[in-house]
Amino acid sequence: MKTSFALVALFVSASSLVLASGCSLRVGGEAEADGSGVVGGNGQALAYFPPARPNVPSLTSHCSPAPALFAQAAVCVCGSMSHAGKLTTEARPGDTADVAVLGSFSGASGTRIAGSLRTGDDVSFAGDLLVRDHLYSASGVSGAGDLSVGGDLATKGKLSGAGSLRVGGALRAAEGTSFVGRESVNDEATFVDPGIAPCGCDKASRYDVAAAVAAAKEANDNAKAGLAIDANALVGKGKITLHEGRYYFGSATAVGKLTIEVRGAVQLYLDGDVTSVGEGQIRLAAGATLDLFVNGKLTTVGSATFGDPSRPEAFRLYVGGENAAITFAGRDAFHGMVYAPEAEVSFAGAAEIDGAIVAKELSYAGDLVVRAARTAEQPAACEEPNTVPAKPVVVPAATR
Repeated sequence: MKTSFALVALFVSASSLVLASGCSLRVGGEAEADGSGVVGGNGQALAYFPPARPNVPSLTSHCSPAPALFAQAAVCVCGSMSHAGKLTTEARPGDTADVAVLGSFSGASGTRIAGSLRTGDDVSFAGDLLVRDHLYSASGVSGAGDLSVGGDLATKGKLSGAGSLRVGGALRAAEGTSFVGRESVNDEATFVDPGIAPCGCDKASRYDVAAAVAAAKEANDNAKAGLAIDANALVGKGKITLHEGRYYFGSATAVGKLTIEVRGAVQLYLDGDVTSVGEGQIRLAAGATLDLFVNGKLTTVGSATFGDPSRPEAFRLYVGGENAAITFAGRDAFHGMVYAPEAEVSFAGAAEIDGAIVAKELSYAGDLVVRAARTAEQPAACEEPNTVPAKPVVVPAATR
C-alpha cells in the first residue's frame, strides 16, 4: 500500500491553522455558518451533525438511488467497526471522506480520516487517531496515543485517555474529561445530541435491494431491447449491449458467462447468487454509468476496473437479500461504490477503494485506504430535498 504523505501533511497543516486562527464556532453569540445547515439549541452551529440526505427515488424509477445512499459518508458501517490494520480515508479537493458507524468504532495502528468520524456508540483507539474535521460519539471516547480533531469533538459520554489531545474547535463532553498528557483545546461548549443516526444505515433509512430487484422483474426495458428476462436464454449470445434503461435478469449465475457493454445510464437487476464480477466481464463505454443490483450472494469481486479509474462513481454495486455477502479479491484498487447494508464485506489483504462503501460488517486483513467519490446530483424530478429537520437535544456540559 502506498503511504499518503500528502494526507499526513494535510492533517498537520490543518491542525496548525485551526489552532493558530481559532475556532469557527462561537458559543453564546451569533452562530457562524459552517456549511452544515444545522443550528440547534441556543443558536450553536452543529458542524458534527450528519449532512442531510435527499430522499431516495422510488423502486421503479429510472433515476439512480446512489446520490442519496452515498451522500453521508465515504465509509458507512451498519454494525460495529474494529480493525487491526491502518484505516485511511482521502478526499478530493474541497470535499470530505467521512467515516460513520452505527455501532462502536475501534481503531489500531493509526487512523487518519480526511473528514469527520461519527459513531452511534463508543470510540476507542490505540496509536494515532487523526480526524481532519469533527468527531462525534453517541457514547464515550477513550484511547491511548495521539488524538487530534480539527473541528469539534462531541461525546455524549466521557472523554478519557492518555497521550496527547488536540481539539481545533469546541470540546463538547457531556460527562466531562479525564485525559492524561498534553492538551491543546481551543474552546469548550455544551454537548448537543443530534438525535439522528450517524449515516443512513438504520433500518428505517435503508434501501431495500431485494425489493428493488423484485420490482424490476415486473417493470423493465427488456422487451423493448429484445432481451429475455432469464439470463440462461442469453448465454448463446456471448455479448450483449445495454443502452440507457432498466434491465432485469433471473438466473443470475448465468450472467457470468456473458460480456456486457453498457452505454448510457443503465440499471441492471440480477436475481440470485452471482459467483463473480471481474474486469472484462462488464465494460462501460465513455460517459456511461451502471447501477448493478444483486439479490443474493456475490462471492468474489476481482480487479473490477470498470471504465475510467478517475471516474469511480460511474459504477455502483448494490447487494441485498438473505445471506448477502461480498468478498473482494485482487491486488488492484476497486473503482466503484458499494451499497450492502445487510452484507458482510471482506477484503483479502491490504485493500484500496476508489469510491464509497456501505456495509453491515467490514473486515480486512491489512490496511484499508478509501478515496472518496460522490455521484452527481439527480434532476429535480427524481428526488425531493430532505424536509425532516433534526431535533437536537441540549445536554448541560460537565465542568472540568
